[in-house]
Amino acid sequence: AAFVFSKNVPADFADYNFAMVYSQLLVLCVGSVAIGIVETMYYSSFSIRFFTKFSKLNSRRFIFENALSTIIVLIIYSLALLAIQSIFFNIKFGEFYAPKLVGNFVVGMLLSATVIYLFSLVLAYIPIAIAKPKIRTFMAYIPLILGFIVYAAFWVDLKYAVFFIPLNIVSLLTYYAYTGEEPYTGDLIGNMIAEMNEEPTGTRVEPTIMYATAVVWIIVLAIVAVMLIRKARGVSVEELRLA
Repeated sequence: AAFVFSKNVPADFADYNFAMVYSQLLVLCVGSVAIGIVETMYYSSFSIRFFTKFSKLNSRRFIFENALSTIIVLIIYSLALLAIQSIFFNIKFGEFYAPKLVGNFVVGMLLSATVIYLFSLVLAYIPIAIAKPKIRTFMAYIPLILGFIVYAAFWVDLKYAVFFIPLNIVSLLTYYAYTGEEPYTGDLIGNMIAEMNEEPTGTRVEPTIMYATAVVWIIVLAIVAVMLIRKARGVSVEELRLA
């Protein structure tokens, strides 16, 4: 990315380019990781029934510990991706780029990881709740599909559709924390060129709306997840095997 998307980018705009590339690649990579998260949650939902029945472990404790460990892993993965990109950008521009709003960067990481976890949890329990295990693979790949849609924002302005794609929250929060400026809704490359020519025309997202959207997504996904988990309890393992 440092040598492809950063071609002919002036040094004065290298930090903005870094934030743009990292925020978009992060969504794509996290979307890929979410495939494994959905698959793991799907199969663990069977074993948890026996663990909670024959041990002191309860479902609430399992979900809490699973959520905490997954969120921590997602953050570590995001930081690893950041380190790799920083190395290549240092080779290209001779500098390391740190987020201008460190506090917002930390908060953004936590909010983003929570959204990804809850979204994956919902996708994992949908096939169980409706007793349609054959759609499990399709549900697992939805995050990656959405990740490619968000990735298209390099060239396409998604307008206010960005608020209806949960993974896009990751991109918006990351870009804002890194640059300290309101992120664009899309056409990132075109808008960066417009900024270099001092003719910005793109639509920006206000930070308040951005963080409010993240919180709303967390609340909505949490409610849906609880409803699906409760409904899934009435579906037996045998019923899913025979479906």
